[in-house]
Amino acid sequence: LAGIVAKHYAQQQILPRDVVLAHERGEIHYHDLDYSPFFPMFNCMLIDLKGMLTNGFKMGNAEIEPPKSIATATAVTAQIIAQVAS
Repeated sequence: LAGIVAKHYAQQQILPRDVVLAHERGEIHYHDLDYSPFFPMFNCMLIDLKGMLTNGFKMGNAEIEPPKSIATATAVTAQIIAQVAS
């Protein structure tokens, strides 16, 4: 019920009318409309990827250092996504 109320409030009070209309017509999809207008992140993006890549982190027993190349950053990001998805 809270999600329904939040979605209605976001459409009436927060989002620009053209965005709401485009969402309703199916021209765009406003992801997590019942959640994201009120918080700085989408529900499915609760990982601070920038912080993890900048500061390093621990995944399982492995200490992951900040990547020094875009290739390594991409590989680490794929590992993070796989870990979160499992």
